[in-house]
Amino acid sequence: MRKNRVIEQNRCYHLVSRLAYRAFFLDDEEKDRAVALVRRPNEPAVLNNLAIIYCRMKKFDFALEYARKAVKLVPGNREVQKTLVDIEELFLKENNR
Repeated sequence: MRKNRVIEQNRCYHLVSRLAYRAFFLDDEEKDRAVALVRRPNEPAVLNNLAIIYCRMKKFDFALEYARKAVKLVPGNREVQKTLVDIEELFLKENNR
């Protein structure tokens, strides 16, 4: 169990370092959301917010990944489900251009 937690934390730090590289393109609210991921990597709201950030960056593969993780953790949450549907629709629109 401890080993999985360390691996998950390492993924979070790597993710935040990638986001920090792109921080110039993020507004303050989005930066705060990215930092929250390090503090609470399995929090559905944090994962949902991270999905939104990636969607705004047009990184739909990552956006979908985090939106799906959030839905898996709270399948009955309408806000999280709506985020996933919205990202899927945007992904389809971008790929049909």
